[in-house]
Amino acid sequence: MQLEKRKITMRQCAYEALVNEGPYSLYKGLAQPLIGAVPINIITFTVNDYVKLFLSKHTEIQSPVTQTLYGGALAGLASLSIYVPLDLLKCRA
Repeated sequence: MQLEKRKITMRQCAYEALVNEGPYSLYKGLAQPLIGAVPINIITFTVNDYVKLFLSKHTEIQSPVTQTLYGGALAGLASLSIYVPLDLLKCRA
């Protein structure tokens, strides 16, 4: 398809993939991103909720904006500290 001179729309491309390779061709390669994204989102949302809960109960920070800021920052730090080394191992393998 890439070497053809004519313009190909998304509809034509999807039609050709379905006809030539079957409906499962649209989902090839989807498992790996899902396997990587699910644990990261679990870590992110769990840490975010725990940090906001901790800040509301054990500190004097009662502003929802401040709690969300701290929760998001620590959740990003936690998820990236796990994800980046694993992604580095995957890229080097």
